[in-house]
Amino acid sequence: MTVAVQSINPEGIAVANGLCNLSDPEAIDEIDRINYAEGVVDTNKIIASSDLCFCYVNIDSTTDIDFKIMSETPALQMTFAISTSFLYNFEGTDLKVFNFNMNQHNLIYYPWLSCTNSWVPGQGQEMVDIILSAAFFEKYLPARKAFRAFTQHLEKGKMALLSPHNMPITPEMLNIIREIIHNNRKGVFKKMLVEAKVIELLMLQLEQFEEISGNPPLCSHLRKSEVERMQEVRNIILNNLSNPCSLIDLAHQVGTNEYNLKRAFKEVFGTTVFSYLNQAKMEKAKSLLISEELNVTQVADIMGYNDATNFTAAFKKHFGITPGKIKLTSF
Repeated sequence: MTVAVQSINPEGIAVANGLCNLSDPEAIDEIDRINYAEGVVDTNKIIASSDLCFCYVNIDSTTDIDFKIMSETPALQMTFAISTSFLYNFEGTDLKVFNFNMNQHNLIYYPWLSCTNSWVPGQGQEMVDIILSAAFFEKYLPARKAFRAFTQHLEKGKMALLSPHNMPITPEMLNIIREIIHNNRKGVFKKMLVEAKVIELLMLQLEQFEEISGNPPLCSHLRKSEVERMQEVRNIILNNLSNPCSLIDLAHQVGTNEYNLKRAFKEVFGTTVFSYLNQAKMEKAKSLLISEELNVTQVADIMGYNDATNFTAAFKKHFGITPGKIKLTSF
């Protein structure tokens, strides 16, 4: 794979250039850098192997940004707009213009690529692109009815989206992305971990698409201010997992009412506030059990449970395994 990304307005923001072109199957390349341009601070992490390129971008900007993206080889692009909105303007294809809003993801196939990626001003705008070689992706694409149209586009070498409507990023997806960004392994072990996590993330994308395939898409008519308000709600939830706010308190903190909060949150995140909170709590608990030297009682206390028994029951209901067993299997 050969991918080049360069800003054209303002000039000087280089994101990925040539890193997705490693020939050694055991090699991995990693870069952490900060780019500065007029009105823009762009922090990005790139992890690349012979089959994939993981690119994390966090942008603070007081100005519009236009990136030029080019590739001469077929690839699949997993895109996650974590806390930002942006637009793709594709050249020479039937797809033309396609936009992502906050907390949306999709999968794009292109035989070649020439497009402009446009961003509006904002602080802490996070997104992730994971570029996969066609050979790597095809090993994991299920031969199932839901994916037939997408598979046909791949076989004909025609640009395609997995889903005609973007799908919501779940707490599980976000947790996997954070694990990729923050892991400290080196060399071949980092390559193994990144590839395993990308496969897991791809599985969640494909699984979610199959689940919603044929169902009407979520409404997408919220104003930008409402979407931003729901992003604030999500941040409050994630920052208070052990002592969550009530729906009324959440609504008051972001300047809305309980009815509008429930409606808009489900529209943006594809699930209820309570379900999102529960998923986020369980994902955080799993991460603490696996990555920290904490026992089940300590994790239960951190997550706000009065006793470990209630925590164990909730954990098993969510994951189908007790926290004690997941702790053992992580060693």
